[in-house]
Amino acid sequence: MKKAAWIMPNILDGEGSGGQRTLFDHIQYLSKKGYTCDLYMEDRGQIKDVKEVQALVKKYFGHVSFRGEYYLGYQLRGKYDVMFATAWYTAEVVKKYKTKAKKIYFIQDFEAFFYPIGQDYLKICDTYQYGLNTLTIGRWLSKKMEEEFGQKSQFFDFCADLTVYYNKKQKREQAVCFIYQPEKPRRCSQLGVEALGIVKSCCPDVKILFYGSNKKQKIWYEHENLGILTKTECNDLYNQTVVGLCISASNPSRIPFEMMASGLPVVDIHLENNLYDFYEDGITLAHYSPASIAQAVIDLLRDGEKRELQSKKALEFMKGRNMQAGFEQFYNAVENIIAHHAPTCNIYNKKYEKPPIYCRDIPEKYIRKNNENAIRMANRGMIYCLKNSNILRKSQIVNKVYKSIKKFMA
Repeated sequence: MKKAAWIMPNILDGEGSGGQRTLFDHIQYLSKKGYTCDLYMEDRGQIKDVKEVQALVKKYFGHVSFRGEYYLGYQLRGKYDVMFATAWYTAEVVKKYKTKAKKIYFIQDFEAFFYPIGQDYLKICDTYQYGLNTLTIGRWLSKKMEEEFGQKSQFFDFCADLTVYYNKKQKREQAVCFIYQPEKPRRCSQLGVEALGIVKSCCPDVKILFYGSNKKQKIWYEHENLGILTKTECNDLYNQTVVGLCISASNPSRIPFEMMASGLPVVDIHLENNLYDFYEDGITLAHYSPASIAQAVIDLLRDGEKRELQSKKALEFMKGRNMQAGFEQFYNAVENIIAHHAPTCNIYNKKYEKPPIYCRDIPEKYIRKNNENAIRMANRGMIYCLKNSNILRKSQIVNKVYKSIKKFMA
């Protein structure tokens, strides 16, 4: 029986995390294929013991079943056939560990994009050159590893659980759902908020539904924040609405694939990271400006035939992409690495070659009004943050400045 060690991020970051859910899904599958999987969870001194880890895993992800043990901290025990680094800061742990085990860097995002270009960005880029065997979700990341970092790579495709995400063929509301996660900069939440502000101005009868985070902020237009949803609740939402908006700037997200499996027309942004894994007739990619994203959403809202065609093509695309297909690609790649075989030399072709949607005919007054509201809300947010600061809130000067600005803005 083969043994695998997984060097995992802090479970306290797991609530609402698609990345950690993906890790546990693949751990369970590898265990089903006969592996013993030991999980080494990051210890920042905030968790008491392994029992608390298990309780949090169950709370965030439900019942997770695998052959192996949880450990708190990165002190590895025993011998392994393979070790997995699962986040950039775990790559150094795996690199330094003296073992004959094969070392795999399981990459779900280009994590360097999580930071401004500087020493942190470069430090993360350096981890891609540690000589670990890279295994990525999606083709764009593998392409990037090979072309920019000289690291031969293997990938498995984005898939969806088609027993959970499917088209219920019910009547849908004139509503847009938006994955809103302000704690994750790569999700570009403010960009989506501003785009949907234009949508709401142009189409006031359209319902706007946010989900994905329990963090709620003041928004200048009518909307509903549903918070963190279960997978079943997500599918219900995708079957309730007529357009889904998901923005991801560091790799494709799994969410658009799940939306497509539900028959929901999706809008994302036209960046290189989204051009190698999406089928161009199954999704709409817009230029990364609020007005252009709004244009793409409004086009779908107003054109039933376009929505129907995109939904049909998306369902066709996802038909062969059940989770089992991705799991098998993942398992075969792991077996290939352990057997000392070099990664297959991949040829990467863009699947999405259409030009991005640009803002064409949204009246300038809507765009200007939206931008003014966005700036006003941002400014008010900064003022109230200053006002409520534990350090400064008792300062007479700060209070005077605050009152003056508040009076001026009123």
